Amino acid sequence: MSKKYVMIFQHIPIISDGILERHRRFLNKQADISEPWRLPTENSVSVSDIGKGELISITKLRKFLGKGISGEVSYCLRKDHYLINNSSRDDRLIYEFNPEKVDYKALVNDVFPELVRSFECYRAAIYDEDAFLPHWRELKRVNREFGKDLNGRDGVFYINPVTYFSRSLCNLEFSISPDEIVSILDGKIEHVSLLLDGVLIRYSSEVLSETEYDAVDKYIRSLLTESY
Repeated sequence: MSKKYVMIFQHIPIISDGILERHRRFLNKQADISEPWRLPTENSVSVSDIGKGELISITKLRKFLGKGISGEVSYCLRKDHYLINNSSRDDRLIYEFNPEKVDYKALVNDVFPELVRSFECYRAAIYDEDAFLPHWRELKRVNREFGKDLNGRDGVFYINPVTYFSRSLCNLEFSISPDEIVSILDGKIEHVSLLLDGVLIRYSSEVLSETEYDAVDKYIRSLLTESY
């Protein structure tokens, strides 16, 4: 059975940053990203403002991307009563693909950081859908039981092999800064660096087995928690 990976980028919207302007800015910022991930900057990738009674604007991206890659970009309603502090109100950019049928190293090394910048993320990740599924079920249970938004705006439930966390998430989850995370992880994983106001973590640019994948969160979390 072929692997299915998901690459997700999340942004916290604000009322003053309208959907059409935000989308235009994203397209312009990602204009230099390499194919097959780059979207055309002309009006062909258009979004519509949210109509009466609607809560989200969604545009499918499959026809603009390379063979075997699907995706969508969604923007949330810009209204005070709707923009509660929860990741269900995030703007999102999502790609789905088979990592064995794309240049995965180029994706994680070059494209992923540029999309974090372009979409102005507070968190982003690439994850193996099958390997993450058991953790997703546990995440839903914990969020429901404690009324939290873990793996959203309230913290980090799971550290994926390729991920980005904003400064606020680093402080919330680990009580340390992105700079301190870089200092702790440098030399212990493939790559770690500052990006925007947060930290880019790349455990490996290889496609991992489910066993290898599952060990990443515990390994990185142990390094961060044992240091402070």
